[in-house]
Amino acid sequence: MRLSEYRYRTVSTIAGQLLTVENVHAARIGEQVSIIGPQTPSIVGEILEIRKGRVLVQLFGDTRGLNSENIEIVLFHTPTQNNCLS
Repeated sequence: MRLSEYRYRTVSTIAGQLLTVENVHAARIGEQVSIIGPQTPSIVGEILEIRKGRVLVQLFGDTRGLNSENIEIVLFHTPTQNNCLS
């Protein structure tokens, strides 16, 4: 179940399997993201670091041909399960 979805087009750098996204306001370490390009299949990644609105993402796929100007980062926020007994 997807609670919310955030999309960003503010990629500043791509260096190998690492990608930096600027001006991110809704992210969590370890969160899974999807990278969508105009002519590339979706690539899955994981948020490694968050610092002052800048997010570092590790990509788990082929990054050849990715261009920081034409890709979109999608963050999927899902609710955490709360196992409270009353």
